[in-house]
Amino acid sequence: MWQDIQEGLVEQATQGSFVPHGWDDILITAIGRLEHPGRVRGIGGSWSLRDYFGAPPPRSSIVDSCS
Repeated sequence: MWQDIQEGLVEQATQGSFVPHGWDDILITAIGRLEHPGRVRGIGGSWSLRDYFGAPPPRSSIVDSCS
């Protein structure tokens, strides 16, 4: 069963008939389950995006002072 699904997806991907849309990529289609947002694939454990990639750079805001 999984072999048939895998072969079908590989064939679709090589022919260009599989087009991923946002979260719906080839891995999600193969597994048949959605990912948990905010988690990193393949790392395992309790790693979050912030743990793996680091904190985003601080946003600077320019404030005009009216005096």
